[in-house]
Order: sequence, then C-alpha cells, then structure tokens
Amino acid sequence: MTNKREIVTTFSQASIIQALGMIKCGFEQETQAFQGYQYNAFMEKYRPATIYNNLNSRAKQNLDRDLVSASTLDQLRAMTTEQIEELRNEYTKSHYSESIEVGAVVLNKVKEWLGNDNVKFERDGTVQGVELQCGDGGVTAKEFVQITKKMFKLPMGVDNECSFHIHLSIKDIRHTGGDRMCHAMQEYLLTHLNEFPLAVLKRMLHREGKWSEQYFHFGSNRAGEKYQAIAFREQGTWEFRLFGNITTASEGVRCLILATRALQHGSKCTLNRELPVADPMAHKEVIKKIALEVEKREHPENFTANGNKKRKRVVNGDNSVVIPE
Repeated sequence: MTNKREIVTTFSQASIIQALGMIKCGFEQETQAFQGYQYNAFMEKYRPATIYNNLNSRAKQNLDRDLVSASTLDQLRAMTTEQIEELRNEYTKSHYSESIEVGAVVLNKVKEWLGNDNVKFERDGTVQGVELQCGDGGVTAKEFVQITKKMFKLPMGVDNECSFHIHLSIKDIRHTGGDRMCHAMQEYLLTHLNEFPLAVLKRMLHREGKWSEQYFHFGSNRAGEKYQAIAFREQGTWEFRLFGNITTASEGVRCLILATRALQHGSKCTLNRELPVADPMAHKEVIKKIALEVEKREHPENFTANGNKKRKRVVNGDNSVVIPE
C-alpha cells in the first residue's frame, strides 16, 4: 500500500496536469447580490414560508412575478396538487419556519444548473449578498471547472469586497499544517504574481493595502490563524483566502492552478525540510511588489521587454537627453 510520504512525494514532483488529478477542492464565492437581491431580501423572498404563503394565498397560475422569478414560477406551475401539499408540509416544519434558509426550489434549481449537489447558500457578514459554497467533502479539479463554468453565468454581483476562497488538499491525505508549509506556499504565490488574474492583484491593493497587511504574514505560529492569505483548516485542508473579485471561470481556474502549484511547492519544502528560499517580505515590500505587477499589466508601455521599469527621459531646451539616476 502506498504510504502518505510516497503520495505527497509523487504530488510534489508531478506536472500541473498530474497534480490537478490528485487533488480534492472546494470554494466559497461571496457576492454583493444574487438575482439582484442582497442577502436578507433574497432569503426572505425564497425562504420556505414565503413560498408557501404565496402558494396558499393565490391561485398557482396567478403568482406575482415580482415575488417569484420566472424560472421558479415555471417550476411551481408544473407542480401537481400532491407535490404542493408535500411542499407545504415540509416547509411548515418548525425547523424551516424559524430559519432563513433559502427555499429548496431555488437551491435545487441552482444545483441542477451547476450539475452538482454539493452546493449550498450561506451568510457571510462581510458582504451584502449570499455566499455560494461548493465542495463539502471535496470535488475533483474537473468538477471544479465544470461547476465554475456555469456558476459565473448566474446573476451574481461581485466586486473588490468579494472573496473567492479555495479549499485544497491532496486526495486521501489529511494535512497536518505547519509554519514551514504555510510560509513556503505564500512564498510561491508572492514570487509568481505575474500568473495572477489582474482582478485579484487589484483586490490586494484595495483599501490602500490594508487587506494585504492583514493577510500576508510570515513567521511562527501562523498556520492556524484564519485571517491570512493561506490558512490551515482542522479537517486537514488548506484554505487559500487571498483570491477574490473573480467574475469568470477562467480566472477561477487560474486561481486553482496557482493554489495547486503552491501546494506542490509547500509539500516539497516540507518533505525535504527545506526553508523557503525567499526572505520574509515586510508589508510595504509586499504592497510595492503587487503594485508594480498591476502597473505592468495596465501600463506595459512603461516597461522594457524583460520587465524592468523604464527610466524617465528628460529633454532639455538644447534637445539633449538626460536619464535621471
């Protein structure tokens, strides 16, 4: 039987395609609005009691389209009397009447659309909309791609405040954390900023860099802390919390690839008891590095072919050119 060390060694040395085939993952997509509604309004609109009350008080064919979306309306109209009664009995149980869970009709519609049952809506107090979570127990990289391709076609409002957290582990491996591992993965990401989606980099600079100051830390006793770029989870997975402001499936997949490569690098450093190569960067250095990469993307004319910033040329009155030191 292959032991844990052999699996991790194989993973750390694998190509990215092979490594993606060895992972289990999940994600949390925060939104500022879903179907045009902020969290409380969305949940109230679709909570079981609301759906039941509308069914009970109006003829099925006359449901108010302002209260129920067209897709939900079509589903409700297609229900038989027995199905409506079953819906009524289920939704009037105390568990549902006292909660603000999203209505099963809408959630099941989303699950059907995404092609995966491993999806749920949750509340996150840092944003105004619902949070879509996928991967309780883990999905494969292939499923991740299939789900995100459809998810980003849903009517979601996403901005700089919205995280796209990725949970990651090697299949059949329960990770045990460790500062060396955490430091090494952060090092990998900070030395591969050129591979990040631009939207993620700009989010890192959001609010004058306070986000980065909070999230990028190195040193001892960091692996178990939640509010940082990469955090260890007690179920034996790593959560990559630095991604966000994601609006397309291709950006989501790029983040998954970055996280997987970082996990490979961290695994290699841990197996070989190597200290990460780069020295820990102070907060200001992190911000400068990210800001420089953003400028390269938005103003490539200011940089040379090898990525160095061009020095300004000053033309004097006599047409002589001075390049400042």
